[in-house]
Parts: sequence; structure tokens; C-alpha cells
Amino acid sequence: MAFEDTALTSGWASERDCSDQLGSLEQYMQGELGPVRRAIAAATGRAQTYLRARWPDAWPFSTPPVELREAVAALAAYACIKGVGMDLANLELVKQMRLEAERAERWLRDVGAGKADLLLPRPADTSYYNEYHVAKAPGGEFGFSG
Repeated sequence: MAFEDTALTSGWASERDCSDQLGSLEQYMQGELGPVRRAIAAATGRAQTYLRARWPDAWPFSTPPVELREAVAALAAYACIKGVGMDLANLELVKQMRLEAERAERWLRDVGAGKADLLLPRPADTSYYNEYHVAKAPGGEFGFSG
């Protein structure tokens, strides 16, 4: 199947991430990867616009964490199927996908505003990790005991 990849070639989600959001996506897209890849690229760009407010210089990850991949995939999957002609029985599916996309977008806004966090792995040396680097506490040279 064309949607069995796990590589991030188009952005912060894979075609497989999108089909995990909507199992019948490949059927709706008639196996065409082009529109899915374009939707992933657009959804990644949208996610980045929200997250740039919090991380203007660099992303705090080398590979997007799972929850970010899921949010981008929800946006991309909805973008893929919202214009596909469907019978009335499948309109409920489109509505559910729209709600998932809206939920993902709210979460991205919250992460960008600092109201929610990404679950980032700790460094291998097990030292405390925080995105905000705090200066070392003053030592004896400033009158504090070290």
C-alpha cells in the first residue's frame, strides 16, 4: 500500500500518520500521494506559524514528537477529504474530521502560547532539561555561600 511509509518527507507528518487519522484516506485519495504530501506541507506550515511565537529561532526537537505529528496529520487528513465528493452517509465522517482538525489547531495555538507543552525527551545524560536555560546560581564571589 502506498500509505505504509513512516518517513517524514513532506513535513511534520507522514502519509501513514494521515491514514492513522483516517483509515480510508488512501481510498478517498485513490492512492494518489501528491495531494496528501501537499496537505502535509501546508499543515506543517500552519503548525509552524503557531509555534514560531514560542520558538522563533529553532525548534526544540530534531524529530517532531508524536503529539505534534498527530496534530499535523489531523489537519492534513481533513484538508484532503473536505473537498472529496461523498455520499450523505460519509458527511458525518467529514464533520468528525473537521472537529479533530479544529481540536489540533487549538492545541497548536496553546503550545505556541505556552499554555501546553510538547513532551520532549530528556537528554541522554539525564540532567534536568528545560527549554529555558537558567544561569548558574551565584557563588561566593557575590557574598553567597557556595
